[in-house]
Amino acid sequence: MQEGRPIAYLSKALATKNLGLSTYEKEFLALLLAVTKWKYYLQGHHFIIRTDQKSLKHILDQREDSVLQQKWITKLLGLSYEVQYKTGHENRAADALSRREPDPTECQTYGISTQLPLWIQEL
Repeated sequence: MQEGRPIAYLSKALATKNLGLSTYEKEFLALLLAVTKWKYYLQGHHFIIRTDQKSLKHILDQREDSVLQQKWITKLLGLSYEVQYKTGHENRAADALSRREPDPTECQTYGISTQLPLWIQEL
């Protein structure tokens, strides 16, 4: 952000291997993706990371249990940053992007699938 306004947004779908991660790890991965994307602009400057994931506020104080988390935290080494927690209702820009209101004119289709035993199919 500059002068209180966002200057860029970043969006990327999760890879299949990352779908099973915890919410904390998914948020951490998103944070890492954004910092990596704009790393060349951030190096040498102190910057603030604002997140609605409260546990990420203590990212440097926590004991990283998994090898994956340890690997991710090393990518942030050497950068001057602080993580600030911003509650969901204060984070309207993110909510507008991630919580789209359903369109009442859109159709919804529901389906039920079942398996029929072979002897019923033969009848």
